[in-house]
Amino acid sequence: AEVLEGFSGNVISQGLETIPSKPQLNDIAARDHFNLVAADRAEMESRILYCFEVDGSCPCDDDIRKL
Repeated sequence: AEVLEGFSGNVISQGLETIPSKPQLNDIAARDHFNLVAADRAEMESRILYCFEVDGSCPCDDDIRKL
């Protein structure tokens, strides 16, 4: 696993053991600044993410709706 800094996309840690806990995420959210993403960009990025989810699915998986 790679943990990315959301604004720059830089890798800030690697390995499953480095995934932040909920309290750590709360600390990060309290101290870091998060810019809002435009609605059209969020829509495009969600479509890309959906394609990766569908691509990795089993053909017999009924939970994924194929396009």
